[in-house]
Amino acid sequence: MDAYGWFDLERFRNHIKELFLKNEKDGFYSWNGLRYFLYEYELFLQNNANTKVRWEDFSKRSKEDTIEHIFPQSATSEYWKEHFGHLKPSEKRLYLNSLGNLLLLSRSKNSKLQNFDFERKKCLKNKDGKDIGYYNGSYSEIEVSKQTEWTPEQIKERGLLMLQFMEDRWKFRFSDWDINKEDILFPTK
Repeated sequence: MDAYGWFDLERFRNHIKELFLKNEKDGFYSWNGLRYFLYEYELFLQNNANTKVRWEDFSKRSKEDTIEHIFPQSATSEYWKEHFGHLKPSEKRLYLNSLGNLLLLSRSKNSKLQNFDFERKKCLKNKDGKDIGYYNGSYSEIEVSKQTEWTPEQIKERGLLMLQFMEDRWKFRFSDWDINKEDILFPTK
């Protein structure tokens, strides 16, 4: 199959790989299509239910206020050391910025969630007792909050589900281009 222009999965794979290899190694977090993709995924999970995130609001907030690293950038708690401590720093960076670890937030709360362990991120209340944890957020947050733990395997599984959504939404198959989905999620692994 020949494809040119916007629908070139080989170009997409190479672009994501380059984002993982550049100085900051931000991978999917640096992808200029991330916000739009996460919003489309949110609409898919919404499935005709009440809207929790409106594009007009989401697109105006900064990336830092709208997209959360579930496994945090500064993973200092015992929980994260237990679940990710066996990885080399380069592997941690891959999981950190892989698609499956990035979460659309319903409202600005990224700084409140910080580097807490997964259980606390799921159920956190603010100082006024208001629920701000994942279980009370966007449909994407609710989906993640149903996990009992957050490990490299959960990041991979969620990333594969999100790439499956991508294929279904835009009606293509990575396999038609001889591209393994894991090579997109973890291009330098």
